[in-house]
Amino acid sequence: EFSAQTWSYSYQHVKTPMPVKRSSGKFQVAPRGNNTIVRVEAHLDADAPEMEPKLVKMMRGGLRQTLENLQACVEGRTE
Repeated sequence: EFSAQTWSYSYQHVKTPMPVKRSSGKFQVAPRGNNTIVRVEAHLDADAPEMEPKLVKMMRGGLRQTLENLQACVEGRTE
């Protein structure tokens, strides 16, 4: 779901290969001086509670890569 008012996009996965009951989040873009900030919120509920720390670590790594790739594209550092 896109919001032009808040410059944000909220999502909920309807299908994911991860063992989760629910996976959702929000990306928001905001100006900060001469720069832009991208904020990411992600939520997940693991099928098995003991798996949640591993899944969170994996999601953080994936989101970090996503933001690094976005920054590279914006800065013209793509191959």
